[in-house]
Amino acid sequence: MSKKKIVLYPIEVPNGMYCMEHKEPFTVCTHLNTEGGLPECEFGFPFLNDTEQGILKSAICVNLKKRQ
Repeated sequence: MSKKKIVLYPIEVPNGMYCMEHKEPFTVCTHLNTEGGLPECEFGFPFLNDTEQGILKSAICVNLKKRQ
């Protein structure tokens, strides 16, 4: 049986509450997949909600710590 390891993998996400904003400046997270009509995070973060203002980030993503 192979053992697993936990790694640190830096990702870049937009500031704020949205993966994608529906108005200018149209910020879009590169890890957001909207194929098929439903927003999905390529990292598997759940609960992306599409609102009039934009697609809200998952709480997991919002709470990620900025690299020092």
